[in-house]
Amino acid sequence: MDSNHWSSEFEALLKPAVDDAAKQVNAVVLSAALDLRNSVFRIAMDENTTIGQRTSIRESVRQQILKFYPHAKKLKVHVRLPYIYRFTPHLQISPTAKAMPKFDEIEEFWLNLTALASLQKAYDTVLAESTDFDFVVTFALGGVPAANYITEKEDRKDRRSSIDVDARLERLQRKYHVFPGLNWQTSGIDTKKDLIRWLTGLPKSSSVLFFDTGTEGNGPRQIHKLIKAYIQDDERVSISRVRVIGVVDGTSKDQKHQSEIVHVRSGEGVSLSIDYLRVKQVVTEDCQALLGYDSLRKFGLVQPVSTKAVLKITDVVSIFGANAAAPVLSHLLGKLNRIGRSDVGGSDLHRKIVTDFILSESRENEQLRLEKAAELGLTCRSADTRMQTKLATRRNKAKRRK
Repeated sequence: MDSNHWSSEFEALLKPAVDDAAKQVNAVVLSAALDLRNSVFRIAMDENTTIGQRTSIRESVRQQILKFYPHAKKLKVHVRLPYIYRFTPHLQISPTAKAMPKFDEIEEFWLNLTALASLQKAYDTVLAESTDFDFVVTFALGGVPAANYITEKEDRKDRRSSIDVDARLERLQRKYHVFPGLNWQTSGIDTKKDLIRWLTGLPKSSSVLFFDTGTEGNGPRQIHKLIKAYIQDDERVSISRVRVIGVVDGTSKDQKHQSEIVHVRSGEGVSLSIDYLRVKQVVTEDCQALLGYDSLRKFGLVQPVSTKAVLKITDVVSIFGANAAAPVLSHLLGKLNRIGRSDVGGSDLHRKIVTDFILSESRENEQLRLEKAAELGLTCRSADTRMQTKLATRRNKAKRRK
């Protein structure tokens, strides 16, 4: 028997139950998935769903699970709004990931360890500078993994304090913001106007740090030019200090430090500066699968990508593989010192290591999933449900014979 048979059976039984529960309270379900690692069946709802609707759906689905799987009392049901980020996204983020590709569609990325270390150092510099600013702004698509890394690291620091989870999240979301790229041609959306509108609504005397990734630094210079024009064209602004940082891997004569006091029409001065952090390679630039997101620029939308990937890392590391590229990238940026070293060489041996790694990971994951499912009681259904399945199977066979 297929060891994952229980999984497809669980999904087939619960999908109608989730749809019916949502229909009863006139709510919209975005996605539903079983999180075995945390013993949770997660249901993501439309952002307009009320607490009462979510409670009703949770109780209804919980009853259905126990009806089908009487021993699944440890399986929790979470009905939540779409995924919550530690930063405030000023663009739409789809909750639906793409389907996993087939084994022969695994993507390969060649990364240089010194390039990753260089990028990590630049992000850490941005994080260090951010402590001196009220707000930090970056832009999709390249800014998404940077914002993930920076806010996660700052959140880890806050966990040591007495600040509770909700307060930590609120503080991070208030401070960190991700906007669509300034040049995204979005339908009915003008990113530049939206950014200026957001700046105008900030508290008086706010300080803002902008950063963007790229090759020559055109993006950071465009931000600098936009902010300067906004200050000069207005009678009064809320910002008192603005700094722009470009994280770049190319060279350009225009990559110069600039610092000046820009005056609004009433004469008030605003400090404005721009600098560049040179890295060996911006490995995430225009690499959507590695970033973990697709960009649908016409709609101001980013959509999560679920990819099987192998990251081949040169220098002192030979191979690092995983089911999804984006989480591994975050892991590499955050824990470079924990990566194993190897002097393995040769393309044939390298491919063999890659294949062995993927197969061993697949076997281990499958075994762990099956063990966890058995522990939660998801591999043992009620007698009534098994009988219904058998009768349905017999009816289908009878129809095919006719």
